[in-house]
Amino acid sequence: MKKLFMASLMLWLPMIADADDSGTLGTNITWAYVDSTHTLTISGTGEIKYQNNESYWRSYKGVIEHVIIESGVTSIPPNFFKGGTGYISEDDYDKLQTVNIANTVVSIGRGAFSWCSSLISVILPEGLKVIEDYTFENCTRLTSINVPTMVTSIGVSAFYNCSSLKSITIPEGVTTIGNNAFDRSGLRAVSLPNSVNNIGANAFYWCRYLKEVKLPEGLTKIGRAVFSMCENLSSLNIPSSVNSIGEYNQEIEGETNVEII
Repeated sequence: MKKLFMASLMLWLPMIADADDSGTLGTNITWAYVDSTHTLTISGTGEIKYQNNESYWRSYKGVIEHVIIESGVTSIPPNFFKGGTGYISEDDYDKLQTVNIANTVVSIGRGAFSWCSSLISVILPEGLKVIEDYTFENCTRLTSINVPTMVTSIGVSAFYNCSSLKSITIPEGVTTIGNNAFDRSGLRAVSLPNSVNNIGANAFYWCRYLKEVKLPEGLTKIGRAVFSMCENLSSLNIPSSVNSIGEYNQEIEGETNVEII
């Protein structure tokens, strides 16, 4: 055990030596902040344990521009990098622009990056299986993101009001698009893989620039007001597999014999 600890410590030392400030999160995770690049790096093994903000980089939250989660870390807690909820203060991550998460991370908690109003780009880990509820809610400058191939579900309001997100590739294997998942996003076109069988209520509500949607064969349920207020969406081809369409889907009435319920 002692040898293992020393080996881990030796890996962390170069990062800490170059940092302007550093610290630990529990026994196996360390962090370092470099002011010249406004970069926060988190390293170590296992889960990041959520602790009182006073114990780590609170004073840097308002200036961090880049976050790197290095290999070995396995999870990010809920709301961990959550920005301000509609106001600006020194405690917001309002300057955070990029996030690079190593493939060892298999879990990202709900709301982890919500309200990060300057976030532009995120590299998600290949082992991620769920994009949790509210993960990128109100990330209004987010322009690109990869959805890993092992993801099976996109949660409630996961990309709510991501108004700069013009495109996204949803891989085969995703089965559920949660309620309000892309509500008020900037998507121009959507192509859902054949694995999707359920689109939750308001999933693409008020996507005002959305012009093209490809729905998959195998889809069985379209929730309430999924495409409502999509003013540029002129038509939809509803697969014969659909047996339930929620109310307030005026945009697709007449496109199918399925009853609007």
